[in-house]
Amino acid sequence: MTNPNQRNRELRQALAEAAADAAGEVAGVARLRPDLAATLRGAGGFRELARTPRALPAVRLTAASGGRDRWQAGIELRIALHRGHRAVDVCRAVHTAVTEAAGEVLPEGSRSTVTVIVTGIV
Repeated sequence: MTNPNQRNRELRQALAEAAADAAGEVAGVARLRPDLAATLRGAGGFRELARTPRALPAVRLTAASGGRDRWQAGIELRIALHRGHRAVDVCRAVHTAVTEAAGEVLPEGSRSTVTVIVTGIV
């Protein structure tokens, strides 16, 4: 039997990677900025999506009511845009792509909330 804390960490990691991959494929996204926890751990600053270790979004998982293995996921992405792209269009596309990616990772019956924050233009 899997330790619930380990399962939570694995699901959070898989969700963060899926969200980063989905956001990275959206036209206009230059890079992701690490969440505050990653910055404090020493990841620091902007990282190109193709580099490792890559920046991953902040992901919060809480158990949802109504059954076992149901989750409420909060995903926060901080992105820099390529100059010439409209922020609102890129944010909408990132939101849609990440929401779809989360739906593929999370167990059935789970929900996700996606927040996209533009932190710069390059």
